Parts: sequence; structure tokens; C-alpha cells
Amino acid sequence: MYESEIRDILAADISVLEDGLVLLNKEQYIPNRIGTKSFIDLYARDKDGHHVLIELKRSDSAVRDAIHEI
Repeated sequence: MYESEIRDILAADISVLEDGLVLLNKEQYIPNRIGTKSFIDLYARDKDGHHVLIELKRSDSAVRDAIHEI
């Protein structure tokens, strides 16, 4: 299964991750002051109004790379 397929399954019912979570956008563009351009897989808001950024990775090496994205 590809990350995009996992993303779409979670986006269809994001509350499976946390009760009260509301999806705001898939592939949310996040600009950076230093010119880096990045996309967050899932952008949501929790029941307390906090922003939630969800980045999906299928492998350990990809997880390490994701730390630089955040």
C-alpha cells in the first residue's frame, strides 16, 4: 500500500486516530521563511482547537527524513 492510499483512507475517517479530530486539508502546503517548500500529508484540528499535522511514512529511513521536514 502506498502512503497516498493510507492518507486517503485516514482522511475519509480521521476520527479513527483521535476522537473529535477534524480534517482541514490533505497535502497542506507549508511555506517556510528560508524558502523550503513542503507539504503535510494531513492537516487537522483537535477537539480543543489545536492544529494537528500528520506526516505518514512507510519505512524507518523515511521516518528519519521526516524529522527534517517538520
